Amino acid sequence: NLAAFTLCSEVTISRHHKGDMFTAEGATCSKDVCVGSSSGTAGMAEGTDCTCQCLPHLPVFREDLHICIDDIHGHLGDFRHEYLTRQHPVS
Repeated sequence: NLAAFTLCSEVTISRHHKGDMFTAEGATCSKDVCVGSSSGTAGMAEGTDCTCQCLPHLPVFREDLHICIDDIHGHLGDFRHEYLTRQHPVS
């Protein structure tokens, strides 16, 4: 249910080098929920039953807007994975 995801107060985000993964408390699991709730910027994560993942060209999920983006302004910290380094916001 898209409304359940959109109105949900708790979103769990896992930062991932191939695109952030996120789930929402009380949301119905489906590809349509992932696509609709992120304005088309995420899909279902491979190999999971109930997790959405940002598309590779928009790898960072913005919790305040419920969309995936490719660039964040503000204080950034390095996220390192093997040979890849990507910057993500820090608070």
